[in-house]
Amino acid sequence: MATVRHGGTMLLIGGVENGKASKKIIEYDFETGQSKVLLTMKTERAYCSCVCRGNTLIVIGGAKDDPAAVDCFNFLSNSWKRLPPMAEARILASAVVVN
Repeated sequence: MATVRHGGTMLLIGGVENGKASKKIIEYDFETGQSKVLLTMKTERAYCSCVCRGNTLIVIGGAKDDPAAVDCFNFLSNSWKRLPPMAEARILASAVVVN
């Protein structure tokens, strides 16, 4: 699964659950130790990467049916958007935001 910090929480994105790629995004609260399913992605993803900047989460690669897929979630509008695919499919890649 991919992980990214979002405010005071950690988001756990996709991964493998019971032998299948997951659509879940789980929010883990550092302070309380509690976790909950925050979102469900449209695409099952394992071995993906992600970045979070402000109110935007971008999930990169690792999609079961399209490993070049890039999806964007806007926390303000609570909506997913498919972005143009990567030139090359990626799994097990890293991602970082550079200012």
